[in-house]
Formats: sequence, C-alpha cells, structure tokens
Amino acid sequence: MNYHTALDVSVAAQTVLPRLLSLERVGVLDLLDCDGALGYGQVCVVSGESPTLEELALRCTAVFGRPPRVWGDAAACVSSVATWTGSAGDAPRLCLERGIDVLVCGEVKYHTALDAAAAGLAIIELGHDVSELPFSAVLAEACAAAGVSRESITCLAQQGNWFHPESRRV
Repeated sequence: MNYHTALDVSVAAQTVLPRLLSLERVGVLDLLDCDGALGYGQVCVVSGESPTLEELALRCTAVFGRPPRVWGDAAACVSSVATWTGSAGDAPRLCLERGIDVLVCGEVKYHTALDAAAAGLAIIELGHDVSELPFSAVLAEACAAAGVSRESITCLAQQGNWFHPESRRV
C-alpha cells in the first residue's frame, strides 16, 4: 500500500514536521474542511527565542541530514513558519497573505521562490522526498493500528536517493 496526498492532510501527519523542527503548530494553512482539522500546510510559531533564518536552515540540515536551498535574509529573525510537504504549489501566496515569515517546504518553483523572497517571504526548500520521508512512520503506525502485523510492515530507507557533491570526498 502507498498513500500520499490523503496522508499529507491527516491529523496524525500534521504534527510531524513541526515536531521535528521544534515548532509549535497553531493551525492549518490551506483548510479542506470547515472545522479546520484537515488541510495542507501547518502554521507554526517558534517557541522560546526566535532563531534567524540561517539558524532555522541549520536546524533543518541537522534534522534531515541534507542542506536545504534557502531564499531570504540569513540574519532575519523568524517568529512564524509554515511547513508544507512535497511541492509548495500555492503555499507561498498563502503565506504572504497571512504574514508568515518562512515557508519550509519540499520544493518550490525557482521563479516563485525569487518572487516570494522579494515580497518578504523566506523559503527553506528541503527537497520533495526529504519533506515526505518522515511520514512513512505515520503510515506504518496506521497500518499497525488497522491490524497489519508489525513484522509485515517495512519502511524503505530512501535517504540515499541523491547527494550533494560538496559533501562527498573525491
């Protein structure tokens, strides 16, 4: 079994990226229902002292083991963040409308990122797969809760699909 979009909007999955990045989730960026429970993107605030954009990007590197691409002022203080898995789509526009400081996403179109940064939204682009890999544990737990034996559940490691040449020794 492989679930994708339905998993991205699930209540269980909405806490994954904020928790990994030590952010406090306070809402959903793009609601799919009227009660505010399901949707794409998590609106978060920074608990404690606000990091700079560079510090948040370094936190992403530490958590995911890969350096992200970053648009924005490295020294800018961050107080609000939206996390969005996979392709960002309309997320930059939604973040700008809500006054969010930083969008942490899987991928964003190059010119969209340039325009968003020029309009005041910083972007941390993790990599499409990198932003979604943590959800395999959520899916595994859902399968186990549905009665699939844990011995029958396999989460494949995908962290080695690509590399940054500067991180390899020649």
